[in-house]
Amino acid sequence: MQKLQLPVPTEKELVGLIGPPLVETFGKLLPDPTKKNIERAIVLYRERFTDVGIFENSVYPGIQKALESFRHMGVSLYLATSKPHVFANRILQHFELDHLFKGIYGSELDGTRQDKTGLIQHLLATEGIFRQHTTMIGDRSHDITGGKANNLQTVGVLWGYGNQDELIEAGADMIIEEPDDLNWLFEFYSGE
Repeated sequence: MQKLQLPVPTEKELVGLIGPPLVETFGKLLPDPTKKNIERAIVLYRERFTDVGIFENSVYPGIQKALESFRHMGVSLYLATSKPHVFANRILQHFELDHLFKGIYGSELDGTRQDKTGLIQHLLATEGIFRQHTTMIGDRSHDITGGKANNLQTVGVLWGYGNQDELIEAGADMIIEEPDDLNWLFEFYSGE
């Protein structure tokens, strides 16, 4: 926003914009959200994100343990993110989590498959996954609506950027508060 000589939103204003595709985010942030202006903002964003911003995050406490437990139980884990898969791969490698996922799916840099519904549909078809054995777990409404549109069980989590009201409104089948609750979730869905 600084490079575009526009007001920089506060952290509080930005929290609600984390997660959805950048086209949507800049569509809300820019005073004149034309396609050209949005594309320019994305280019500027990625200039910094590619080398610096990509690593300005951390793994939520308890997530690595929960993911390792799922893998140990034989659960196939896939990542479905609106973030371009080239960045998602680098982030998971950086935090040494990539080995826990059977597949990493994200959008293309040109915006292809940035819609969560289409991305999940692509993942399911590519991997030959049965919907009745699949649960979409996510922290934002896009995760839940994408899962619901693909006839999946959906679980909203409260340790990300979304909140309980957002997840309920999106129609989450279940909401959990802590990463440790993921083990209970697996037992619930597997009937153990």
